[in-house]
Amino acid sequence: MKKKQNILAGGVFGVLCVLAGLFSCASSPARQAFLPLADGWYTYNFERTLKGIQDEYEFSSATGMSMIQEITLKQNGTVTYCENGALFDPVLSILLSVADDGKISSRDNPSVSGSVSETGDFYWSGTLELHGRLNGIFIKGVLAFLPREERAGSEYDGLYHMRDTGTGRRQLVRVADGLYTWRYLDDEGGGEEGFEPWPTLIRPDGSFNFDMEITTALEMGALGRSDYSTAFFSDGKITAGKSISVREYAKTSGMGRTAADEAPHIYSGGLARQGEYPNEAAPDDAGKKIPAAVRSSSANRDWSQYPDWYLRPPQSGSLLYAAGEKTFADKTTALAMAEAAAAADIAMYRRMRVEKTSTAAAGGQGLSANTIVRSESSQKLSYKVVKSFYNENTQTAFVLVEAAP
Repeated sequence: MKKKQNILAGGVFGVLCVLAGLFSCASSPARQAFLPLADGWYTYNFERTLKGIQDEYEFSSATGMSMIQEITLKQNGTVTYCENGALFDPVLSILLSVADDGKISSRDNPSVSGSVSETGDFYWSGTLELHGRLNGIFIKGVLAFLPREERAGSEYDGLYHMRDTGTGRRQLVRVADGLYTWRYLDDEGGGEEGFEPWPTLIRPDGSFNFDMEITTALEMGALGRSDYSTAFFSDGKITAGKSISVREYAKTSGMGRTAADEAPHIYSGGLARQGEYPNEAAPDDAGKKIPAAVRSSSANRDWSQYPDWYLRPPQSGSLLYAAGEKTFADKTTALAMAEAAAAADIAMYRRMRVEKTSTAAAGGQGLSANTIVRSESSQKLSYKVVKSFYNENTQTAFVLVEAAP
């Protein structure tokens, strides 16, 4: 169980949010056996926590106080693709490998590990550099096979344009193979350059919906803790080859948004005429792009610079093992942050385990489940560093830690 994490750029058909991972249930007709994964499209609903490992380490080093910096993204309505056991995370653009027994790894990121069950429940984690900062990523969710008959037919295919009736912002929407992708025209949405929207399912009747919630938790020692979240919801309807309409709105429990921000946005429009918009303005065809990304895996990447115990951590029924890495010119700092990444992996694994039993425990103690999770998972983590290595050539540190389950 080691890991590597990254980014999130996201938004709800009109709001672009950066840095965020969701947990929910998806329904789909059951196959005879879920594993090994069949080739095809899947719904990919998830909850992802992005932990600022490097920011936490540097704050603690500078102030002597502990710090918690986490951004959690919950997302429903996303679709992804699997072929020959290669599964694409469309939000993070990470290619996962799912073995026949459900074990998750990544050919491109050796820190990734996890598993998916016969019911489609999955968990995986890793580490990832984002803008030069080391982060831990922890994802749990539900994967469900998506038969062709559960997606809109080819009569809905085409390029649609629509406008926000209030703000005037414009979007182009690509519908292909029962999948919906979008892009603002002329960067009117204020999104960051290079943002690629993930595909959303369109049902056979032309309806679709999407929701996401971003929660930020920031705790800085004795200075206190703040938690705030914003949820986005979007639902719409397409009339095949004719029109499109979308209603989206936001709800927040924290700061930074006004009542005007939470007012519903209504988009409406129709099918674009041939040649009305340049090809570069149109969203990509997810039905072609994502399968192409799955097939372009860097399976032949050279991992000779990595210790064997990092690529294949020990497994034990009585101990937990996790490995972390960090590339940094200063050896001491690199080793410290790699250790922090490994420790965060074990801490998150324990938190997930606590969450499974917290609801029942809360009922018996008169406490909320969140209170129990926070109390038990925030206890000081006890672990031992069993191996460490600093590669002078690549200036990369690797650390392996072990702890009691």
